[in-house]
Amino acid sequence: TCYAARFDDPLHALDDARAFATLLRSPPIAAWLAALAEPARGGYRRFLAWTVAALPLPSDWPAARTSLAHVSPSANAATLTHAVASAYSIPPDALAPLLTWAARATSATPLGNATTRALPARPLRPSIAEPAAPAWARRPRPHGRAPASDGRRPPSA
Repeated sequence: TCYAARFDDPLHALDDARAFATLLRSPPIAAWLAALAEPARGGYRRFLAWTVAALPLPSDWPAARTSLAHVSPSANAATLTHAVASAYSIPPDALAPLLTWAARATSATPLGNATTRALPARPLRPSIAEPAAPAWARRPRPHGRAPASDGRRPPSA
């Protein structure tokens, strides 16, 4: 599934998009969204539209947009965490419990200064859910029979 976000202010649309992308790729926001997201098979999470829509934006969005839009796309986790903490006016240390929970939930090492014991391996990309089977594959077969091998429908009973 792919979602698109539209930013209505033509003067700031590019900075809005860059700032929002910085938020979404940051460890604190990924952890916050993972806490809300529905679990999926294999340890993944489903980031549905309602999940992302529940994300509160920083109260001073113009200032946050300016600082977040200029964070490098290749910034490390600590840099992203500090940028997001600053945008939300939260001390970075206050995010440690959330980041520790996310690290344990995904079996990744915690980000920032927190450390935890190693846990069994699980996928490190909890934001990507496995695709569901198409509707035709989920329909029950009549009387549990498979279709005829020549492509014709089996006779009705």
